[in-house]
Amino acid sequence: MPTDPTADLTKEQAAAYNKALQRIEACRKSGGTKLNLSDLGLTALPPETLQRTCS
Repeated sequence: MPTDPTADLTKEQAAAYNKALQRIEACRKSGGTKLNLSDLGLTALPPETLQRTCS
């Protein structure tokens, strides 16, 4: 059973993580070549960034 990657995060951190996932998916769907997550205050990149074709 998959675990929730946001389970140990604060509400703010979980919101930033989920926003990052939305941006990653939007970039992938649009075939984007740039992805900016710098304004989200992440301390680590979601693993999904490595599974996408967006750079």
